[in-house]
Amino acid sequence: MRRFPDKIAIYYKDEKWTFKQLDDFSNQVANCFINLGYRPNDELALLMDNRPEFIGIWLGLVKAGIIPAFINTKNRNDTLIHSIKVVNCKAIIFDAKLYKCEYFECFY
Repeated sequence: MRRFPDKIAIYYKDEKWTFKQLDDFSNQVANCFINLGYRPNDELALLMDNRPEFIGIWLGLVKAGIIPAFINTKNRNDTLIHSIKVVNCKAIIFDAKLYKCEYFECFY
């Protein structure tokens, strides 16, 4: 990153993220979760489709010492509940489009 901050790190559809943009985004994520009170070795579930923000959130959590547990977006109902409980996560980070949809019917 330091040698080539303006080189493209991620190509996604019609988006391009440079190494600097990815680093800045992941630093914002790290600071956000630290300010929210999460500490090193806390576990958080990450339930998102593959896209640049997924990588940035993953890197940001790791920078803060937080352990991201990747949850497969194909999981539903009992499998989803098991995946979340087995990790003993303190929070779930997920796409806004998943809120109040079939992914989380099992929690209502």
